Formats: sequence, structure tokens, C-alpha cells
Amino acid sequence: MEPRIYVPCNRNIVRDFFIRIPLREWFKPNGGKENIMKITLKDGSVKEYASAMSVIDIAKDISEGLARMACAAEVNGKVVDLRTVVEEDSELSILTFNDDAGKAAYRHTASHVLAEAVKRLYPEAKCAIGPSIDTGFYYDFDCPPF
Repeated sequence: MEPRIYVPCNRNIVRDFFIRIPLREWFKPNGGKENIMKITLKDGSVKEYASAMSVIDIAKDISEGLARMACAAEVNGKVVDLRTVVEEDSELSILTFNDDAGKAAYRHTASHVLAEAVKRLYPEAKCAIGPSIDTGFYYDFDCPPF
């Protein structure tokens, strides 16, 4: 019979080992091969990423200028905000103010900013509707004249 070797182990070392290695790293899918996410851009080029990324991070990877100009994005035909995380192979278009959907997203956000500013200055104001329209946006308020 072979002698057993006993190695004293501090409980904290074991705990730290399991805390530092995320569960998703214990079991790699596809036999340990990395999953590569493929993002097809509107010009047909393909970018590959090893992990999920937000739209704004993908835009920054493409170009800092594009990231600064971005208003929203279109992921697989659906308009989303720049914080949206892309986790799988997708078709991606970064929308700027030059795109109709980018203008609509910008105007929608601007109408919310306007409403928030008015509510801070005039807490008694009641917000009615505030849609974005083809030529800009507006907001209706129920309050005494400013």
C-alpha cells in the first residue's frame, strides 16, 4: 500500500480559489474552445469578440469618432440604446443623427431631458405628452405660464 500524502490546507485558500474563478470558467462549452461572437456590420464586414460587449464598446472598438456620434443602434432589426449588451452573433448598425432612427432616438431622449428640467424648475408642472415628431419634438405641460 502506498503512503498517503497529507497536505495541510487553509480553508481561506480554498474559498479564495472558488471566489476568484467564476463558475462559467469551470466548465467551458465546446470542449474548452472559446465561443467567438461574430458581429456583422451594415457594410458587410464582420468583427469578432471573445465575450459579450455593449453596443457603445463595439462602436468604440470600430472608431472613437463613431462612438462619439452614436445616438442608438439597431441589433438584428431592433432599435436599442447604446448600453445594450450584445451576447450572440448579430447584425449591428450604429445609428447617428444622420440616420432617421438615430434622429428619432435623439429627439425622444431630448424630450425626456426637457421634461425633467421643467419638473426640477417647476415642481408643480404636470407633464402631458411629449413625442418626437419628424421635425423635432415637443412637450405639453399643464402649469401656470413660465
